[in-house]
Amino acid sequence: MANDEDSVIDLPSWVSSGTNGKPRPSSDSNASSPLQDHLTTTRQALLQRISSLFTSKLPVQYEYESVPRWSLDWLIARIAPKGSVRRTVLLVLYYAAFLASLLLFAKFSSFSASVKGFDSVSTVSCAAQLISEGGGGLNFANANSAFYRRQALRCPAGCSSQLAWTPIRIGPGAAYLVPYVVGGIEGKYRGDSWICSSAIHAGILSNQGGGCLVATLIPSVPTDTFASSGENQNGIKAISFNSTYPATLKFDSLESGDDSFCQDLGFVSEALFLPLLLVLPLLNVPKRQLFWSTCTCAILYWIFVSPNTGKSDSAIRLSLASVLPAIGILYVIYANATVLALPSPSRHPLEASFLFVGLLWTGLHLDYLLNSVAPLPTLDFSAKMFQNGTASLVQLFVLLTLVVAAAVTFGYMHFKQGTLLGYIGGYTTLFGVYLLMPKVIGLSVHLHHYLTGLLLIPLTRIKSRFALACQALLIGLFLQGVLKYGFASPFNTNLQVQATRTLGTTKALWALNASEISGPDATLRWLYPFNATVNVTDLDTASLIAAFNTSDVAAISRLPVTEYVVTINDVLVYRGKKSHYSIKSAIAQIGNGEGIDAALTASMNSSMLHAYLRVAPVRSGTILDFGDVAEVNLGSGEIVKYHPAFRN
Repeated sequence: MANDEDSVIDLPSWVSSGTNGKPRPSSDSNASSPLQDHLTTTRQALLQRISSLFTSKLPVQYEYESVPRWSLDWLIARIAPKGSVRRTVLLVLYYAAFLASLLLFAKFSSFSASVKGFDSVSTVSCAAQLISEGGGGLNFANANSAFYRRQALRCPAGCSSQLAWTPIRIGPGAAYLVPYVVGGIEGKYRGDSWICSSAIHAGILSNQGGGCLVATLIPSVPTDTFASSGENQNGIKAISFNSTYPATLKFDSLESGDDSFCQDLGFVSEALFLPLLLVLPLLNVPKRQLFWSTCTCAILYWIFVSPNTGKSDSAIRLSLASVLPAIGILYVIYANATVLALPSPSRHPLEASFLFVGLLWTGLHLDYLLNSVAPLPTLDFSAKMFQNGTASLVQLFVLLTLVVAAAVTFGYMHFKQGTLLGYIGGYTTLFGVYLLMPKVIGLSVHLHHYLTGLLLIPLTRIKSRFALACQALLIGLFLQGVLKYGFASPFNTNLQVQATRTLGTTKALWALNASEISGPDATLRWLYPFNATVNVTDLDTASLIAAFNTSDVAAISRLPVTEYVVTINDVLVYRGKKSHYSIKSAIAQIGNGEGIDAALTASMNSSMLHAYLRVAPVRSGTILDFGDVAEVNLGSGEIVKYHPAFRN
């Protein structure tokens, strides 16, 4: 038998040789036991693990590997400028060429237009009108100066995609998220139609090039209506209006040589500026310089040259007002996402060129491209768009499918990287607050596409070609949204969701009598329902005292309405305290002068058919909600139909 001292049995250090297996007391009373050390270490490791779930980690470099010799990237890197002096000279020449091109395109595409016979040419936006309604309807008393005045105007390119974002009343309904072009048969357009869109519809201008035109507002023939063919003509489907309107928009044809520097060169410029930007990563620039050069050039191009912007003074002011806050957000994006996803342009010039610069440029034009290819008027989604049927569930499903597919891909990447739970926690909190907070304070969500870009960019914080491509697309989408529309609110009020220009006020009600509404002697009547038992008619003090059977003049003065407005075919014809309106007295008041007043008089004298009547109360100078639209025949006295007040 072997010696006992040669047989060594490994026992835990805390096992005692004493009786009953009790541990031997330590000689150091302040020292902790190994078990306590083990529990402390385990607890600290667990806390560090929990903390790491909510701590962003640097992405693992698992895709951008060393560049193999004789690859295309390697060849480009070999011929790229190496010396600091040579690179500096090339970059100075590059930026000088870009700025010179930008200035030339901006000058000859926006500020040098001329038309023979006119001292100046005004650059207008796609939604410009010669006359427009002022709250209640077209005020003919203020619009006479627009008649017979020939104006030389320059329209930008891309006006077929300009949509009415705020509903515009027309007849029994409203135009919403469509180009506001009314009429078109025999070249006759309603006087308040958008000039540039109507010119494209008529074939006078092209959507791709815009150009100059001469527009004139003339009195309408009393029996004319503004019907449309109902067909898509030159990319625009006009709205039909089956009644008269006192003004007609007319275009004068320009002969060859009558205009110069009128064409919008925005679409032509794409062929120069996109390749110019794609070359920048090949000049061996640092990634920081590539990022800021690309974003700066994209911003300048968008504001002054791009075919997506109207180039009018108001459009340029809106874009410039968004530049500084956009730069601040871009800094955060670069420091936290792009610096990780974007590889070194000197080692990976093709990824930097096509995946970053090329797709950022694509994102900058994404809404225009989608609107040109598919009937998707906007990348925004809100409750009112679904109520109005503008945004369909199919469109939402397609976009959500793409977003979910990308999110699943990024989820897998972050799972492999160990950061998935942190992102789940962050996005759950973010979307929970964004979706639940409006319910608490009575608002609704409006997800603008610039917000979509900002919300999804954090997912792309990975060194991956797919992440780089998605990030560049989202940065372009963000820039396009804020430069074109500004930093719009991420929420809508209930009034924005439910109706157009609706204040939630009590509406006046029609009290029409068929025997009173025929011919020039027609009289229109209405009332205001003050409460369940009292209907107010005239708003003068004596009438109100009689209606409320009171002598309290102070209480009468607190009535929520002070006067009424009436429109006929979207023309404001009456504003006052009476609850009735005589067309005959209106004709006598208007007289037979020149301009809109004469055209309106002629229309009324001709017993225009299918007149659309609206009435609204007024409080402290503010026109409140219009009630139902009455469609009547002023010739026969027939009340054709009451149309519900337009709601989105």
